Amino acid sequence: MAEFLAVEFTVTLMTLLDEAYFPNEARQFTYYFRVPAAWVADGADLAPRVNRVAQAMYRDLGAELRAAEPNDLSYLAVLGTTPCVLTPAEVATAPWLGPPRPPVWEPTNCVVIQADGSYTKVPPAQFIAEDPSR
Repeated sequence: MAEFLAVEFTVTLMTLLDEAYFPNEARQFTYYFRVPAAWVADGADLAPRVNRVAQAMYRDLGAELRAAEPNDLSYLAVLGTTPCVLTPAEVATAPWLGPPRPPVWEPTNCVVIQADGSYTKVPPAQFIAEDPSR
């Protein structure tokens, strides 16, 4: 069984100036996570778990961006995350199919999380279909 979350990411571009990194304007983006039900049942650990996944996603994204632009020393950083558990009624409306859209550097804002914290990004149209319990 899985639970669905809307997760607000606060992200900034860190720019190298005079041998130090400085943040640019922070921006917020909404991602949708499908997480193991145990993550929600054990509510105290939900926020740190979600934040660890977000940090891993952007660390992996940074590696992809560096491979494409090795001379660009800037990087995207997650400043924080705020998870909100979606009710069954909210899930039924499939909010991930409408606005807000993912940031331009993301192919999707839908992420399936495994119990170990590993993740897979999936197209919005497959977000529910990927869940064998539904």
